[in-house]
Amino acid sequence: MKKTITVNIAGFAFTIEETAHDKLAKYLSKIKSNFADAAERDEIMEDIEFRIAELFHEKLSNTREVIIESDITEIIETLGHPEDFASDEDQKQHIDDTTTYINKRLFRDRDNGQIAGVCAGFGHYFSVDPLIFRVLFILFMVLFGTGILLYIILILIIPEAKTTSEKLEMKGRSINVDTIKEHLSGIKNAVSESANNSKLKHRLNDGINKGVEVGKSIFESVGKIIGIAFIILGVFILTFLLLFYFGNIEIIPFIGPDRIEDLPTLISLLYPENSPSKLIFFAIIIASIIPVIYLIIAGIKLAVTNAKNFKQIIWSLAIIWTITICFLAVVSIQLGTDFKVGKTIVSVHEINENIETLHVDVINDDQFSNHIDPYDDWSNAELIKANKNAIYFGFTSLEIVPVDTNQTLRYKLKKTSRGSTEHDAIQNIEHIDYPVKVSGNKLFLPPYFSYPIEDKIRGQYVRLILYVPQNKKIIFGDNIDRVWRRSVYDDFDESYETTYTIKTDDKTIIFED
Repeated sequence: MKKTITVNIAGFAFTIEETAHDKLAKYLSKIKSNFADAAERDEIMEDIEFRIAELFHEKLSNTREVIIESDITEIIETLGHPEDFASDEDQKQHIDDTTTYINKRLFRDRDNGQIAGVCAGFGHYFSVDPLIFRVLFILFMVLFGTGILLYIILILIIPEAKTTSEKLEMKGRSINVDTIKEHLSGIKNAVSESANNSKLKHRLNDGINKGVEVGKSIFESVGKIIGIAFIILGVFILTFLLLFYFGNIEIIPFIGPDRIEDLPTLISLLYPENSPSKLIFFAIIIASIIPVIYLIIAGIKLAVTNAKNFKQIIWSLAIIWTITICFLAVVSIQLGTDFKVGKTIVSVHEINENIETLHVDVINDDQFSNHIDPYDDWSNAELIKANKNAIYFGFTSLEIVPVDTNQTLRYKLKKTSRGSTEHDAIQNIEHIDYPVKVSGNKLFLPPYFSYPIEDKIRGQYVRLILYVPQNKKIIFGDNIDRVWRRSVYDDFDESYETTYTIKTDDKTIIFED
C-alpha cells in the first residue's frame, strides 16, 4: 500500500504516488534553478508543465488512475535531465546535433501566417514554402470562386497551434526541455525585431480569433442540427429495413400471399441450386444495415459534444461489411453466369385457311385474375407467383401482323430464356408450358405460362405473333385485354409497308385493301 496525493499540473488534477511526486518536484526545481537567469523562465516552466500533463494523460486509462514513480522516470528521460543543459550557445549546438523528429500534426501557424495561418500550417506539414499554398488559394478564388469559402472552412476545422508543444509538433520536432527553450528564445527574438508592428498584429489576431470563435460556434450548432437529422433519418431507415426484411408490409408487389412468399424465397428462385440462400439473405441484411448504423454514429458524433469513441465499433463493422460485400460479389458473379447465354425458339402453327372469321380469346385466369392490367407497371409486377412445384408468369404478349392474301393464317410462338450455356437456355425453353388451343375458328390463348421451379428465374418469356391475311376478320373475346390492346396498334398499318387499312371497333378488326 502506497500513499497518494492530488496535484494540479497545468490546470489538470492528477492522482500521484507520494514518492513520484517528490521525484517530480525535485526535477522541476532543478529545471527552474537551471533557468534562473533566463528572462523567459516562467513561460518555459509553464510549457514544461503542460507537456508533463500531456504525458500524464497518455499514461492513464480507464483501468489505471494513479501516476507511479516509474512514469516520472520515463517522463524525465523524454524531457531530458537538467544537469545536461548547457549555455545558450552550447545548447543550440546540442539541439542541432541531437534533436529527433516525430510525425507532424497539421495546425494553423498564426505566428508566421498572413491571415489565420492556414497556408503557413500547410507549409510546415508538407515542408514547403507556404507561398505555394497562398498562390493556390488565390487561383481557386479567381478561377473557381471557391478560394475564400475553402479558406474559411479550413480555419474552422484546423486547430491553431497555441502551446509550445503544439508548435513543436507542427514542425515535427520532439518535445523536450531543450526544444521548448529554443522555441521560446526564438519567439523572444522575433518579438523584439517586430516590436513596431506588434500592436497592429495583435489587434488583427484578436479580430480573427473572435471571428474564428463565432464561426466555430455556428459550425458546431449547424453540426448538431445535421447530427440530429442523421440520427432521425438513420433510425427511420433502420426501422423500415427491419420491417421490410422481417415484417409483412408487402412493399415489393410480387412478394406476398399468392405470389412469391417472401424475400428468402425470391433469393432461392434467383440464385443457383447449390447457393446458400439463407446466408445470402442475411448477407444482404448486413450489407444494407451497416451503412445505416454508420449514419447514426455520424449523427451521434455531430450532435453530442463528448460522444463516446466509436473507433473499435466502426472498424469492426467495416471489416464485417467488407467480408459481406465480397461474399455477395462472389455469389452474384455465379448468378450472372446463369444469364450469360440467351436463346429463342420459334414454332410456327398453321390455322385452317378456309376460316374467314377468327375468334380470339384468352382462357379464364385461374392463377391471377382476368382483370389485372398487364400494361400497368405496378399491376404487371403482381403477375408472378411460385409454389412448391412451378413458377407462373402472367404477362404474355400477342402481336397481330397483316400479310398478303397469298399467305396463310398462322401464328408463331416465340419462347425465350437464358442460361449459363446454350444447352441450359434451350432446356429452360423446352420446359415452358404455354398450351395454345385451336378449335375450329376459335383460338384460345393462356393468360400465363409456367415452368418447373427447378429451372429458376432465367428471363423466360412467351410471345405469340398472329399473321392475318387480307380480307380476314378477327373477333376478340372478353378477356383479350390480358394479352393485347387495340390502342397499341391503332396505327400499325403505318408500321408495315402494306396498302391495308384496318377497320376496328372495340372487339373486331377487318383487314381490307
